[in-house]
Amino acid sequence: MTPTKNINHTKNERKWYLPSNDQIFKLLWRLNPRLLAKFILAIINSISSDELEPLLFFDTEQQVAINAKLTRLDIQVCTKLGTMINIEMQNRSNKFFPVRVTVYLSQNIASQREKEYGLFKKVINLSVANYIHFSDDDNPVHSINLREKCFCKSFTDIMEIYIFETLKAKNGPSDDPLTAWGKFFSAKTREDCMEAAQLNQDVEQAFMVVDLLNMDDRSRALAEAEERINLDKLDAYKEGEENGIKIGEVIKQENIARNLLKVNIPIHLIVQTTGLSKEEVESLKTKENVG
Repeated sequence: MTPTKNINHTKNERKWYLPSNDQIFKLLWRLNPRLLAKFILAIINSISSDELEPLLFFDTEQQVAINAKLTRLDIQVCTKLGTMINIEMQNRSNKFFPVRVTVYLSQNIASQREKEYGLFKKVINLSVANYIHFSDDDNPVHSINLREKCFCKSFTDIMEIYIFETLKAKNGPSDDPLTAWGKFFSAKTREDCMEAAQLNQDVEQAFMVVDLLNMDDRSRALAEAEERINLDKLDAYKEGEENGIKIGEVIKQENIARNLLKVNIPIHLIVQTTGLSKEEVESLKTKENVG
């Protein structure tokens, strides 16, 4: 297998956007539904190849309100038998990720509420995670559904969640398709993607499509906008985290001051101990009605 010649060696040439970029990720699959079907089959074992021909794509550009925030899926498809599959690229760990995935699937179930229960179709979420979600094992694919807690018996398979951890997959056997896909989506450079493409024909095809997308001005503009949005989100997150730490420290010192006031420690000593101002301590004393 011989991937497209490298066109991005020098600093003067344009940036090459990776397949992990949300916009490139979406365009890759929309342009190649058969390639998407092969990727799904490599990860999800509850679907047959016949069911994935053809795949019906839904419009994911419509934003959905979740917890007063507007959000959208990367890819949403429906199989020949009516199974709905949500597919997302996750580049960073997020503590709300499990809740968000559950909300999406619940909305997929709720969209079928006009049907009789016996006609409800399965809904699946497939997340491509560029981080370690399950740190206590080396398995790159985890399948999750509703199960009884003590004996792990399946309650229903109408909702399934698959998490593909690329950082685990990329270190697998070279003849395993998941290894090539893991290397491809966790790649940091075009050269990394080329290396993955040499391991698997499907990944080679995906690489060629991403290469073509990087030559298309509209695709590049979408990818660049996506990166700017993500950088803004990251800056906002860091700022919020820093502010949260500062606020948390203030609350901690105020609690210490309250406890010291209760045992009649002089205000000037509380100021020295906590770093709060005299006015802040006196205000706490008034509010707590201490002494």
